[in-house]
This record gives sequence, C-alpha cells and structure tokens, in this order.
Amino acid sequence: MKKKTFKSLSFIIGALHGYIVRHDKSLNPSTKSEGKEDYEQSILYYLKDNGVVRFNHIAIKTKFLAKGGLGEDRFERNRLSANYLKKKYPDLVTIFHRKNGMSEIRLHTRKKY
Repeated sequence: MKKKTFKSLSFIIGALHGYIVRHDKSLNPSTKSEGKEDYEQSILYYLKDNGVVRFNHIAIKTKFLAKGGLGEDRFERNRLSANYLKKKYPDLVTIFHRKNGMSEIRLHTRKKY
C-alpha cells in the first residue's frame, strides 16, 4: 500500500468511511443500490462536494463473500444494483463481470455533471 491521497471520484468502502453530517436526504443512497450502496454514496458525495478524499494507505481486513455475511446469494442483487447505478449515473459507472459471473462496477469521470 502506498501512502497516497486522492481527491476525485473514488470508491470509499462502506465499512470504513467518514463524512460531513449535513442532514441532507439527497445524500442517502437509494434502496435500489442495495449491495452497492457504498458506491452510490461515493458518487453522491462526489457530486455534492466535487470530490471525495481517499487515503490509499488505510484499509480494513475482511473476508469477501464469507459465508453468513453478505457473501451468499449476491449475484442477482449485484446485477440489479449495477444496472440501476449504470442507468442513473451513465457517465460515472461502467459494469464489468468477474470470472465467476458476479456483476461489478467501476467508477470513472468522463463527463462533468
């Protein structure tokens, strides 16, 4: 891990984030992004603040797709969430599929909002 900080559109994992409390309901992710709500929250704060700050040298330790957690039966939920995010933010989201068929997204800035 390199000690780098970015201020742009970056994915901020939901398990380790901080934000300015504004009591602004427009910054709440939609239930349609369930399973990818941390992506939508990253997008919403990016659009509100013209960027999010990501510290690349700070991380969490986790087991992705672990049994008993969010790891079971996620294929359909991820597909629906990815499609919702792509439709709502077409200039910021690209969909791709992992080797196991899981739908995922990438964030990018191709056009200014």
